Amino acid sequence: MRLHQLPLETWMVVNVSEPKRDVVSLHASRDAAETERDQRNRGLTERRFSAFIAFEPVSERMGRPCG
Repeated sequence: MRLHQLPLETWMVVNVSEPKRDVVSLHASRDAAETERDQRNRGLTERRFSAFIAFEPVSERMGRPCG
């Protein structure tokens, strides 16, 4: 998923083992995202899934004046 396509203020479970960082699922709460992340990582030798929230696509406005 491209940066400008990320849902803002939505918790996501992301597969971080892939070079392109695939979004696996979307959640309304931090608790739900972290629960799914923990379930997906259970039994894995290396953690592949993380929970994130995107507040705004900051990198898209870098280099532009604030305000």
